[in-house]
Amino acid sequence: MTGEAEICVVGAGAVGGYTAAMMSRGGFETILVDPWREHIAEIKKNGLRIETPENDFVQTIEALHVDEAQALSQRSISTAFICMKMYDTAWATELVLPFLGSDGCIVTMQNGLMEPLVAERAGPERTLGCIASTLSTHLVGPRHIVRARESGGEAYDVFRIGELDGRATPRVRQLAEILGVVDSARVSENILGERWTKLIENAMTSALSGITGLDMRTMFDDPALVDFMVRIAAEGLALGEALDYTVTAVRGLEPAIWRAAVAGDAAARAAVDGQFKRERRRIKGRNLSGIAQDIAKGRTTEIEYMNGYLEEKGRALGIPVEANSKVAELVRRLERGEIGQSRDALAS
Repeated sequence: MTGEAEICVVGAGAVGGYTAAMMSRGGFETILVDPWREHIAEIKKNGLRIETPENDFVQTIEALHVDEAQALSQRSISTAFICMKMYDTAWATELVLPFLGSDGCIVTMQNGLMEPLVAERAGPERTLGCIASTLSTHLVGPRHIVRARESGGEAYDVFRIGELDGRATPRVRQLAEILGVVDSARVSENILGERWTKLIENAMTSALSGITGLDMRTMFDDPALVDFMVRIAAEGLALGEALDYTVTAVRGLEPAIWRAAVAGDAAARAAVDGQFKRERRRIKGRNLSGIAQDIAKGRTTEIEYMNGYLEEKGRALGIPVEANSKVAELVRRLERGEIGQSRDALAS
């Protein structure tokens, strides 16, 4: 309502739509903005249908097409979450920035290191980072979002949100409480280090799912694909160390375990296999990665912001990134239509 502090979520896809629906269901004034006209029209007419392993419900929520964004001028936007594809971050930030309240902030909720780009436009003092991990949501059609994993609960912090300078400010503590109605959430005092960790985690799985066409449960049970994931993780950790990020546990395991696993340590590899088995148990449906979904729909992927980004940094720093380079190039070839999805592509 006019005059009240409200939350705007730019991007009503799988992550943004799910997060907005749950915040709205939790009693927070939330507005969705998205460029997909049919999706927005269906949300306006029938609400967002949210399907999870625990529940299935419809949430009424205000939704605007990007052409209608001027309507935000009549609102008091306290927080804008950017949940767009990473290559859409710049325009999404510029779209919502004029409508922020004087003390408003923009929160990136994406898979890559987008905070510097947003800070260039909004200012670092108005930019926060938020990691959404293991949501495993899919936009299966207009107004219909499915979550394939059970909630993290006390066992896992699905959301981690932080100021760029690491301070635990009142606003970041309040935003963590708001996100707590979506799933487990905490304040991070090392958001850029955790963001690098999240980049590694996505680089391990998203491109491989896209290349092979396999879902996460199948990949986590495939020793050869786990080998590839271990190599990708080790390369990402080497880059993070060189770039001075304080990298945290990757998929619940300390960096030293991934380094030992890539070096052939049997105990470390057993720890990796055990962790993937635990993750597999939380997945209740067919969980394809974002890149796999993009390839299936003929859309541009985010590969240049994931494995392609790690490839670029590795070349600049002179650090070997063979595994990341390989999967990045295979995804590019898929995008160009030169190859089809196949597990055999990794052997080429």
